[in-house]
Amino acid sequence: MSDKGKISITVGYKYYAGLHMVFCEDADELLEIAVGDKTAWTGNVTENSTIYIYQPVLFGGEGREGGIQGEVDVMFGKDNQEQNNYLREKLGPDIPAFRGVVSLVGKQMYVSALNPYIKPWKAKFRRIPAKGWLPEYANIEGNANPAHIIYEVITEHGLGQIDEESFEKAAKKLYEEKFGISTVWNGGSIEEFLQMILDHIGGFLFVNPTTGLFQLKLIGDYNTDYDTASIPLIEERHVKEMVSYQRLSLSDTINQLTVYYTDAETGEERSVCVQNLANFSAQGRVVSEEKKYLGITNLELATKVALRDLAASSALLGKITLKVVRTHEERWNEGNGNILQTYSLLPGSVFRFKWPKLGIEEMYFRIGEIDYGTPNDSVITIEAMEDVYYLPEASYINVQEQYWQDPIQDPAPCPQEGLIEASYWDLVRTLSPADFNQIPKNEGYGIMCALGSRPNSAAINYDLYTSVTDFPIGDWPNKGTGNFCPVAYLAESVGRNDTVFQITNGVDLDLAEVGPTAYAIIGGYMPFEYEIVRVDAITRNTVTVGRGCLDTVPKKHNAGTVIFFASGWLTPDMTERVSGQQIYARICPRTSKGTLSKLNASSIVGFVEGRFDRPYPPGRFTVNGILQPDVVEVRQGENIILSWAHRDRTQQTAYIVDHTEGNIGPEPGVTYTVEVYRSGYIVPNIKEENITGTTYIITPTFTTDTKLIILLSSFRDGFKSLQRNVVEVNYFAF
Repeated sequence: MSDKGKISITVGYKYYAGLHMVFCEDADELLEIAVGDKTAWTGNVTENSTIYIYQPVLFGGEGREGGIQGEVDVMFGKDNQEQNNYLREKLGPDIPAFRGVVSLVGKQMYVSALNPYIKPWKAKFRRIPAKGWLPEYANIEGNANPAHIIYEVITEHGLGQIDEESFEKAAKKLYEEKFGISTVWNGGSIEEFLQMILDHIGGFLFVNPTTGLFQLKLIGDYNTDYDTASIPLIEERHVKEMVSYQRLSLSDTINQLTVYYTDAETGEERSVCVQNLANFSAQGRVVSEEKKYLGITNLELATKVALRDLAASSALLGKITLKVVRTHEERWNEGNGNILQTYSLLPGSVFRFKWPKLGIEEMYFRIGEIDYGTPNDSVITIEAMEDVYYLPEASYINVQEQYWQDPIQDPAPCPQEGLIEASYWDLVRTLSPADFNQIPKNEGYGIMCALGSRPNSAAINYDLYTSVTDFPIGDWPNKGTGNFCPVAYLAESVGRNDTVFQITNGVDLDLAEVGPTAYAIIGGYMPFEYEIVRVDAITRNTVTVGRGCLDTVPKKHNAGTVIFFASGWLTPDMTERVSGQQIYARICPRTSKGTLSKLNASSIVGFVEGRFDRPYPPGRFTVNGILQPDVVEVRQGENIILSWAHRDRTQQTAYIVDHTEGNIGPEPGVTYTVEVYRSGYIVPNIKEENITGTTYIITPTFTTDTKLIILLSSFRDGFKSLQRNVVEVNYFAF
C-alpha cells in the first residue's frame, strides 16, 4: 500500500515553557503548587532541591488543555545559594544567584495543550517566625504563634527590649489554646501590623514605665488566671476625681456578630455568625456587627473568637475614667494593709473598684488607656472598661435614694450614629471649584463623614475622632467639631414605590432641610443597605420623599428603621482615603459639663468604596412595564423585558433626581450589565455586559419551574455602580 494521497492534519499543539517564579522573601517549607485552580503537587520541601511534577491530564489531557509535567527547582534563597544551572544555561553566566528571595524554576516543562496561554501558578509556603525563641511553641498546627510574630517584629526592627517573662507566658497560653494564625505583612506601618495581630488575640502591647521593656498581655478567656486577692483595689480615698462613670444601655450593645476568617484549604474568606439570644429577646431586634480576623484559618478558632468578642459587645458593661493620686505607698497604708501600688496599674491589667455612693461594693475593671502624667504631676488618669470575664465576681449594695437631680445632663453617646462615604453630589456642592478639581479622578478616592443624633437636650455639639484601627484609641486624632443630625424612625414598613412615610420619635426635625436639594439617608450605613431619598416635605408624623436618589435605588424598609435627614449635617473627616480601607470613628458629644471621653463613645465603622468615582445605577427600572416590582411572574414562552433610564452623576448637580425621572446623560463611557441567577446558583445563567441601550429582553427556556434573580448594574472605567437594581422572577415552565 502507498501513503500517497494521505493528508496530515494538525488539530493543536502542546506547549512547553521555562519558568522562573519569585514568590516571597523568606520561607521554611514548600507545601503545595497549584496551577490555575487545580493542585499540581503536594509535599514537604525544606531545602533547595528538584521536584518532579507529573500531571499530564490535569486540565483534561491532550484532547482538551493538557496538563503539567516536568522538573521544578525549589530555591529558598539562602545566603550561600549558588546560581541555578538551568537559568545559567538559558540566560548566560551573568545572572544572579537570587539570594534573599524564594523562587521556583520550571525547566522546559509541559504546561498546556491546545491553549497557548499559561495558567497562573500559585505556591503555598510556610514560614514560622522567631524559630530560635521558644521553638517548641512556635508552630501551632501549621500556623504561627502570634506571640512569636510580635516578638520577631520588635526584635528584628530594633523597636526595643523584650520582657521575656510576659512574652513567654503569652506564647504558652496561645499554644495551649491552639491559637495559631497565618498572615502576611503587606506594607503598612509596623504599628498597624502589630495592632492587627493584637486584635486577633485580644491583647495589649506596651512599654512598662518602670522597666522600659515591652510587655505582652492577653485578655479575655486567655488570661483569667488571676488571684483576686492580689488585684489592686481602688476606692474613694485613692481618687482625686471621678471624671465619668457610665453603664452601657441596652441600645449600645449588639446581639449578632459575624467574623470573617480565611479557609486554610482554599485561601478564600469564610464567615461564622454567633448570636446572643437573651440580648436579642431584650432588644426585640437584630443588632449586628462584622469583624475581620483573616489570620485565623479554621472555623473552630473563628467561632471561639467570635464568642469572645460578642460576650464583650453584648454585655451591659460599666465604663469609668478616674484621676488617681500618685504618691508614696505610706499614704495609702492606713493600718489595714491596703496599699495601692500605682506601678502595678498597666494597660490591659485589672483592678478592683469600690465606691459605696454608687452602690458598688466591688467591680472589676480592665485598663484600656492610662496616662502617667509628668514627673511633676501627681495624677494618673485611667480609662477602663468593666471586665466581662469577672462579671460574676461583682457585688453591689443598696444606696439611699437621692432626690436631687442635676438639671444639666452629663455628656452621653449619640443614640444613632453612622459613618458614611461622601458622594459625588456632596463633594461637588460643598467644595470650591478649585478644591473639587484637586480630587484625584478614577483612583478610588474617598472622604468619610459622620452622622450623630442628639443624645439629650443638654448636648451642644460633638468632637469627631477617626482611625484606621479600632484600638488603642488614645492617639486617635480629632477631626473637628460636628453638629447633631435630625432623625426620625419609620412607624410602618414601606415598599419600593411608596413616597409618603409615616414617622415617629423625631428629634430636631425643625432643623431638617426640605426641598429639591435636600436628602435623607434611610436603611443603614453599609453601601448596599441604605437608600437616599429627596425630602420634599416633613410634618410631625409624615415625610414625603422622592425615591432612589443619587447613587442608590429604591428599597423596602421595615418599621423602626432610622432616617437621617443628612443634608447640611454631615461632619467630614477631610483625610483622603482610598478604596478598600476600613475606617473607625468615635463621636463624643459635649455638654456644659464636659465632653464624652473616647473610651465611653461607641466605635462605629465605615468602608471606603471609591464612591466618588462610581457611576450612578440606572433609573426608572421596569420589568414588563412595571416600575420597581418586588416579584414578577412569567410563563414558558413569555419574555422578560427590562427597561431603564440613563443617569449621569456629572450632570445631576442642580437638584436631586429621583428614580422615576427619564433619561439623563448617559455619563460618557457608561455601560450596563444584566445578570440572571437561578435560585440556589452562584454563577449567573445569563450575563450580558457592555450594553449601551436602555432595554434588554430575556427569553427563559427552562423546562422546570424556577426562581430567577435579575441584577442590573452600571460600569465605567472599571468602576461598578454602588448599588444595582434587583428583581425576583417566578418562572413557570407550564
